[in-house]
Amino acid sequence: MVQEGVLLRTALIRQQVLADVALNVLVIGEKSGEMDKMLSKVADFYEDKVGAMVNALTSKVQPPMIAEVVVVVRSILLAKYLPMFTVFDQIQRAAWQWTGRRASHWSSSAGS
Repeated sequence: MVQEGVLLRTALIRQQVLADVALNVLVIGEKSGEMDKMLSKVADFYEDKVGAMVNALTSKVQPPMIAEVVVVVRSILLAKYLPMFTVFDQIQRAAWQWTGRRASHWSSSAGS
């Protein structure tokens, strides 16, 4: 495009790079001779647009990610504490068996 000597607005219209609003702002900038100010306005427009898109995407992605983190944390906690509960249960059963044997031993020796 530069080799042909085309205006910036013509090249951007052909390539369909910018939105119509941005192109209109650039046309005004070319005609008024304040292209730098108009390019700054176009940059601000696209920064706002990108910011809004990022916020929208974040609001859609954040809840599922939080749910995934909750699942991972629960899995870690279960993996950590479930074996301890099993050991505690086995210790309690052994204690009941030992207490039961000791009580029957004492009751049989008291009767003698």
